[in-house]
Amino acid sequence: ELIAPSAGTFVLRGTFPVPKGTYPRADKKEPFSVRNYDGLVVPTQVEIASRYPLDQDGADVVEVLARVDVPPGTPPDTRIRYEVVNNPHLDGKLPVKQPVLQLASKPGQVLLIADDVFGNRYGLDLLEDVRTSVGGQGPGKVMRQGSGAVTIRTYGVMEPDPAAPKGAPNGALPHLFGAHTYFTAWAWSDVVSLDLRINNAASGLDKQTSEDDPLGKAYFESLELWVPKGWTLLPDVIDPYWGATRDEGSWTAYELVR
Repeated sequence: ELIAPSAGTFVLRGTFPVPKGTYPRADKKEPFSVRNYDGLVVPTQVEIASRYPLDQDGADVVEVLARVDVPPGTPPDTRIRYEVVNNPHLDGKLPVKQPVLQLASKPGQVLLIADDVFGNRYGLDLLEDVRTSVGGQGPGKVMRQGSGAVTIRTYGVMEPDPAAPKGAPNGALPHLFGAHTYFTAWAWSDVVSLDLRINNAASGLDKQTSEDDPLGKAYFESLELWVPKGWTLLPDVIDPYWGATRDEGSWTAYELVR
C-alpha cells in the first residue's frame, strides 16, 4: 500500500518477511508476482533483503519489484494497494530505455570532481566499472538484477591529472577521496538512481599502488557531480548544503557541497 505517485506507471517496491526455505528456490524461479490494478500479474523481480543465520534457510525478508499502473482516475494523494501472490515463474531481463543505456555504456558520462585547497583537481568516472559489470563479469558487484531494476555497486578513487606535478602544497596529492557508487536503472524509465558513499578512509593495505595511501586530514575547496547536458540531478531529500549549478563543457556541474 502506498500514496499514488504522479506518474501513471512506476516500479513498485516492497519488502516482507517469508518462512525459511522460501527463497531462493532450487528451480531458480521467483516465488511471487504482483497483481496490477486490473487483476493481471506483471513481470515481478524478487531479491533477498536479509537472510536467516543459516545459509540453507535462505531469505528471511525479500524485496519484490514490479512495474505497475496507477488505477485510472485515481485522485492525487490517494492510497492504493497491490496484491503480492504466490506465482513461481522465471524472471526476465530489464527493459532499458536508450538514453539510460547510453548513459551507462559511454565513458565519462557521470563524473565526481573535486578541487583541493591548493587548486589541484581530482576526478573519478563513477560509471567506469558499471559498464563492465553487467552480468557479473566486471569488478562491480551486482546487487539487483531482473525485470524491475538492476543495481550495481562499484568503488573508485578520485585521482589527479596524471601529468600534474605531485606533492602538496605545490603539487597534487596522490589521490583524494574514495567513493562507493550504487547505480540503479529502472524498467522502461528515463530516471536512474545514484547513491554515493564518499570517504577518506584509505588504509595503505595495497603496497603496489598509491591509490589507497592514507592522507590524514584532507581539505577540499569543492565537490561536484557532473552529468551530461539533458540530464537533471535531483537530491533524494531536501539538502541545505546543496549548491549551485553551472555549465561545464558538455556536462552540467552540480555542487554536492555548497
